[in-house]
Amino acid sequence: MSQNRAAVQELEGCYICFRSGFSVPNLITAYVVVIRWDEDDSCLTFEEQGRADAAHTQRGRVYIPDGRPFMSLVTVEKGALRLIMVSRPDKQEPARGLIMTLSNPGGLHFTPASAPIILRRVVGDIPRIGYIGSDLPEYEAYRRELDTAIPAFGLLGVVQPGVEAETGLGKAAAAVRLSVVS
Repeated sequence: MSQNRAAVQELEGCYICFRSGFSVPNLITAYVVVIRWDEDDSCLTFEEQGRADAAHTQRGRVYIPDGRPFMSLVTVEKGALRLIMVSRPDKQEPARGLIMTLSNPGGLHFTPASAPIILRRVVGDIPRIGYIGSDLPEYEAYRRELDTAIPAFGLLGVVQPGVEAETGLGKAAAAVRLSVVS
């Protein structure tokens, strides 16, 4: 997965990363993500820092497909995969997209989970990190920024009960059912 450093150098740096929490409603999780060049592997890597849930700290590689406006931060560890797919940030705009991972609500129970996520370049001091509740001053700004991720930078496909599909193919296509033939 060799990259050309000159082509990705503008992505290197320190980012504040925030997303909604999985276990506690209306809680935002914020931590630092550092993206840097790895000379040995000739690619960008990332490392999370300052997570309140330090046991879940991730590090991995950054994948940047040619001709696509998104990049993926991928962790593969002991057969487990976590993916953050976000738009490429620039100097003014943060990276926005989705995280796909496993939530650990308790004990040995894990559940696939996805949420909007933002990576905003840190300029100056690192903003508040940790668990950000609605009682903290950063909460509203983080929440408003998370609201910008969906649907422009990520889609969460959910079938709504009682809503007829509009496929452009007519009602017959919307009424198609899956059949199993043995």
